[in-house]
Amino acid sequence: MYRACTWPRSLVAAAFVAAALVLAACGAPPSTNRDDYVGEYVFMPRNTNPEDFASFVILKRDGTAVEVRFAQATGKITSTNTRWRLYASTSETVSIGSFAHPVEGSPSDIKLGINDDTDFYYEKVR
Repeated sequence: MYRACTWPRSLVAAAFVAAALVLAACGAPPSTNRDDYVGEYVFMPRNTNPEDFASFVILKRDGTAVEVRFAQATGKITSTNTRWRLYASTSETVSIGSFAHPVEGSPSDIKLGINDDTDFYYEKVR
């Protein structure tokens, strides 16, 4: 037996609008604004050894980048200066030196992918 919905139409419409806004926010594409990527990034997940990758990366507004490596075995800290660039096309990519990082997340929660198989990435912290 079919029963008609007894909710007020305005309440049903508001629920649909709220659901659409939530779905739109979840699927927000990464930013194409270069300034959103300027900042400091840390290698994630934190409990793993970055090995060949930098422990920290700083992307500067002038297009330069600093990669900081910390060797856990020796305690040695090294840094490398390089260039970075944002490539915006069908999917955003940040190139740091000669390595390309696919961008994940939104302008307020940026992650630069390193290796999908191991779930390594850089997460923007400031």
